[in-house]
Amino acid sequence: MANRRQYKISGSEGEVKSNFSVEQKEYIETLENTVNYLKNEIERLKSDTNNVEVYQKYHYFQNLINSAIDISLSTSDKEFADKTHKLFVQNASAIESNFYFYNKNSELKPISISETSAFLDNYINHLEEQGILDWIFEQNCLKVIPNLDETAIKQNSIFIFPIARNEKRFGVFLASTILHHDAIEDELLSVFQNTLLIISTALLNLILLKQIEDISNKFNVLNHQLLNTSILMSVGEISGVVAREMDSPINIIQANVDLITRSIGNIERRAEIIQTNIKRIEYLNSFIKNLINTGESKEIINLQELIKETISILQYQIENKDVKIIASFDNDNIFCECYRNQIQHVLLNILLNARDAMPNGGSITIGCFKQSDKKVSISIADTGEGISEEDFQNIFEPHFTNKSGSEKLAINLYISKLIIDNHKGRISFASELGKGTTFKIVLPIARTE
Repeated sequence: MANRRQYKISGSEGEVKSNFSVEQKEYIETLENTVNYLKNEIERLKSDTNNVEVYQKYHYFQNLINSAIDISLSTSDKEFADKTHKLFVQNASAIESNFYFYNKNSELKPISISETSAFLDNYINHLEEQGILDWIFEQNCLKVIPNLDETAIKQNSIFIFPIARNEKRFGVFLASTILHHDAIEDELLSVFQNTLLIISTALLNLILLKQIEDISNKFNVLNHQLLNTSILMSVGEISGVVAREMDSPINIIQANVDLITRSIGNIERRAEIIQTNIKRIEYLNSFIKNLINTGESKEIINLQELIKETISILQYQIENKDVKIIASFDNDNIFCECYRNQIQHVLLNILLNARDAMPNGGSITIGCFKQSDKKVSISIADTGEGISEEDFQNIFEPHFTNKSGSEKLAINLYISKLIIDNHKGRISFASELGKGTTFKIVLPIARTE
């Protein structure tokens, strides 16, 4: 049996070799498959790693933009500068940073005084002298240049971002960093540029809004001064009218004094007449003094009573020109919160203009009615010469010289419009040559509850 088994083994040598070749091929194929699998796995891991890096980079860039948006909500120059500096410290290894804007003398000055920008405060003049800032504005994008100042060892690179609008230069952002300029990737630089564009646009808007607010405040002060000056200028004309109004009570007093000295008539009655006319003169004198007062405060007044009082002041002067006054009022009392003297000044101006527009006599119709629960309308219409249509658009201009039948039309109407505008009201007119002019004033009604 043993010989038989040995024979079978030796007799099957070719078969064994054959079996070994098959196993070897299978082993090699297994190795090849394993190698291919490992290669694919490595490629997959590389791809996954790249995807993670892309995601992380995207997330990082997005955080930068979100930080820029957050900074753009700042409400002060210092807050803008401090938050932007912190952003560049964290993301660009910045040492110093600040925003610099041109002042009235075309000098670049920091918006925030900070000890961390001492190097940049000096360095910016060097950038301007070397023409680098001109180049930056021509490029109109964020640039990173090597630090040329050998005394500043740590500041290896300088970020420079131009701030302009409509090709007008406003300023620059500067930051020094320990990074080398050639080590900053273009993609990161592009994100920094977008970040600074968001921040600088918001900062520029804040600065411009402050400038507009300052200009507006200065304009309001000048406008107030102009209004007071213009009122004082026109007070002379109105005072002359009121002074002439005093002629009547003075003449009456003189006549009664003459009768008393001649012992004619009842002395007590004459004394009463004199006393009444003295009070009239005192009232007119007080009216002129109040008209000059430009420091009054607002008060709630009965508008119909103010109109009646104004008519009584000018009634003699107007009716003496053969002009009839017709007044019509709302049944309910109408109250308005205003500067009493200023509104009366407007009424006087328009009434005097109406009188002057009717040298041959006519009528003035005054109406005061509620336009709504919140508005009151005052209309003053004359039957005078009217205003030519070509003068309509210039009628409220201070330098308008065509009097159109009214001696002081231009300056008086300009003052009147200023006053009504300051009372949050409006003034308008309608006119036709040869038929007359109607002025309409709308004012807010005051709550009296």
